Amino acid sequence: MPIKRPDRGGSLAIRTIRLLVNHFPVNFNPNATIMHYDVEIKAVASPGDSFVKKSVSKSDLRLFRDKLFSEDPRFPMLKTSYDGEKNIFSAVTLPTGDFNVELSDGEDSKIRSYLFTIKCVNELKLSKLKDYLRGNLSHIPRDILQGMDLVMKDNPSRHRISVGRSFYSPNYRVDDDLYYGLAAYRGFQQSLRPTSQGLTLCLDYSVMAFRKPLPVLEFLKEHVQGYRGVNDVTRLRQQVTGALKGLKVRVTHRVTKQKYTVAGLTMMNARGISFTFDDPDGISPPTEITLVNKSSNFTNIVKSKFSNKNPNE
Repeated sequence: MPIKRPDRGGSLAIRTIRLLVNHFPVNFNPNATIMHYDVEIKAVASPGDSFVKKSVSKSDLRLFRDKLFSEDPRFPMLKTSYDGEKNIFSAVTLPTGDFNVELSDGEDSKIRSYLFTIKCVNELKLSKLKDYLRGNLSHIPRDILQGMDLVMKDNPSRHRISVGRSFYSPNYRVDDDLYYGLAAYRGFQQSLRPTSQGLTLCLDYSVMAFRKPLPVLEFLKEHVQGYRGVNDVTRLRQQVTGALKGLKVRVTHRVTKQKYTVAGLTMMNARGISFTFDDPDGISPPTEITLVNKSSNFTNIVKSKFSNKNPNE
């Protein structure tokens, strides 16, 4: 005869505990349909142009989409998600065909024209996902999961720094300063997963080092050993060039906040560089003006900036 347990087989020792997990249930309407659209953007040659740039950067692709959707009420921004390349998923039906989009790089830049082509390629019925979760469908509806996953990532991609599958806060904590112009930024990865208990959102913690958004001169103080100010540029030219070359910067003295990539340092300093300034009204004759005089009214002209891959650049 087996010996009976004093706690009636263990039931008296059972207690309920709360666990902190990284999987969260996702509710969706099984009667809804997500429209899947294919997008193609091509440059349009303007009269007199001898060269048309064929490739379009990923950051520009998103700008074209945002401009078209913000100007045309037939494209509701809040009901669509864009992967930044070829796919748009929408909760409503969108117009299809060719649309002209014009975009300028800045205040004095030439307007560029592009052809935005959109066509419907699929209708994703969420009822198929419900059938799979109930065991009535043998294969995983991956196209539906792809669309829903993009929808779930649309909001963080707009408000956070997107790198691969991860999203990071645009600000770093004081305790996360790594010095030398770097800081650790906290973020997360997310993915949708079908489980026996339904659709879940899985979140994983992530940390990545980025260059801090600093004025260029402050960046050099942290990044180049021995640099204390502009008078040290000549003495530390090689180290300064190495630190700045390839760095993406954003000007702060213009309305458009244009972005540039540093190619290197000029051999002459700002006081020795001049250019001809033409009066736009034609009242005063052209005059030679130095770069220092032109920018003397502006301080903190340039700031270093992350390469927002993504993202968002």
